Amino acid sequence: MPHDADTFRDSRAAATEAGSAGVPCVCESSAAMRSRWLHVVTRPLALFLILFPAAVVVGGREVVYGSARDWTIAAVLTDMVPSASAEPRASAKRGKPAANDTLPRNVAAMREAIQAAVMSGRIGDLKGAFDLNELPPDVGAGPGEDPIAHLVKSSASGDGRDVLDAISKLLELPPAVVPLGRDVENNGIYVWPHLAERDLSKLKPAEEAELVALVGSEMAVAMKSARRWTWWRVAIGADGTWHSFTRLP
Repeated sequence: MPHDADTFRDSRAAATEAGSAGVPCVCESSAAMRSRWLHVVTRPLALFLILFPAAVVVGGREVVYGSARDWTIAAVLTDMVPSASAEPRASAKRGKPAANDTLPRNVAAMREAIQAAVMSGRIGDLKGAFDLNELPPDVGAGPGEDPIAHLVKSSASGDGRDVLDAISKLLELPPAVVPLGRDVENNGIYVWPHLAERDLSKLKPAEEAELVALVGSEMAVAMKSARRWTWWRVAIGADGTWHSFTRLP
């Protein structure tokens, strides 16, 4: 950037001459000019890293740009998101449960809509929560299949009440927060229960009790042996979109 470098040097020279002549200087300080010049240099570099994933070496360590995390780092350089001193994003909380009383407003609203349908005892009332989405959530239904009819067909009771009971139990537990996508403001996916995102062989005693209360002791033992969740799971996006209610194999 020869033009910017020349401007930087000329500005410093002007400031020096003005000071020696006893003329009050209204020029930028050297620190301010260096900061402005550095910003001019780093902005196109950061934009390049966003648009073209690449591997570079920083401090002797290879860093591969192109992931959501590194996109956030590059975006900070271009003033697209607050600096690192800002409030932590959902992606910083992965693996830790979030309290239900501190959920984002849109997430809490969708959770309450689902709970209202569950409390009615009629599985068809879930359609009211479905309709808050642009598209129905993924419930495992096939192409063209009605999602409510699919849930009824999937229920052991034949009327969907056991499915409603499962949803009720899941939403009473804390969710896990999982980062997904490049939208740094809304990339958190809230997953109920938090156990669905855990290594089930490493649970604390209280968490093991939660697991048994949800699925029974026999299934809990099988899950711990497999080290993963294999039951119903609810996922709601940070913007309030109900993404899925599916039973994991």
